Amino acid sequence: SAVTFHINPAARFSDGTPVTAEDVLFSFETLRDHGRPNMRRVYKLAAEAKITGPHSIHFTFGDGHDRETVMIFAMMPVLSKAWW
Repeated sequence: SAVTFHINPAARFSDGTPVTAEDVLFSFETLRDHGRPNMRRVYKLAAEAKITGPHSIHFTFGDGHDRETVMIFAMMPVLSKAWW
């Protein structure tokens, strides 16, 4: 019913800037609210998204999630908050 992702501190975008939990949260919120319909449907299954550190983010799932939900979240494209 929940998952925490830990981002490799060495992870970088193509411009060399680091990937942070803020970027993941921004991506989640953007895709949940403005993504393709299939993305919006799946990302709305998260009841809560909380940054737990500079390189970690925790998602708690609400009703309707299944075992595949975690895998779909793991494949979420991460967008640079600074670039947008």
